[in-house]
Amino acid sequence: MGRIRIETSEQAKDIRNFMRRLPEDFDSIGATIFQGRNTLKECEIEGRRIVAKRYRRDGFIKKTINRFRHGKAYKSHRNALRLIAMGIETPRPVGYLEIYNSLGFRTEQYYVCDYSDAAPIEDEVAKGHHFDREFMTALARFFAELHEKGILHKDSNNTNIRYERRDGKLTFSLIDINRMEFRPMSRNECLRNLTHFSEDTEAFDYFLDRYIEARGWGKDTKLLAEEIKWEVDSGYARKQRLKRLFKRRR
Repeated sequence: MGRIRIETSEQAKDIRNFMRRLPEDFDSIGATIFQGRNTLKECEIEGRRIVAKRYRRDGFIKKTINRFRHGKAYKSHRNALRLIAMGIETPRPVGYLEIYNSLGFRTEQYYVCDYSDAAPIEDEVAKGHHFDREFMTALARFFAELHEKGILHKDSNNTNIRYERRDGKLTFSLIDINRMEFRPMSRNECLRNLTHFSEDTEAFDYFLDRYIEARGWGKDTKLLAEEIKWEVDSGYARKQRLKRLFKRRR
């Protein structure tokens, strides 16, 4: 094994030992809760439920491009700490591990955080005419808070935004947070960031109205938001058609 880099949020010996053994133990620990581009395992450290994530290995070109960039595991850990400090919920980070080969290329990445029971928003935002207005209002205010604090989640799809009801109150949190930026955003950037988690439905239209109200923006913003949504959705549909066409010709 090459050089190992480990950072943990806590210095407990059991946590550091767990992190150090991840490359050897990952396939045999816990239960697989997601298997795709990356792999997620749910397991326990001394009775504490955690999620361990192994990122897919980069190909040669990506590995070369990313050699002098921070890795996804590092970014997830750093962003989690920053979000929590800013009052935004995300599963508490445990730590990350990176392995480098003799040439200095990052070959493996692991990120570990607390397990969360929060549900994805996908079922709520996909509802038809009888959508939950309280839910969409709360979601709009959550996005307004993110944007006002300069938080741009660049992968804000409907599974990476989670929610819970605590004592009758809705709370939201973020996962899959390696692709984030922390900076002031233009109005156009904010509106574009709202386009990824829902189709253009009556519920989304209601959400837009509540978001614009929360930001204190004028009515002209609604037309701009609709234009941006149409542009993004049209571009996505075009890409999907090209993918299907390419597959048929293979």
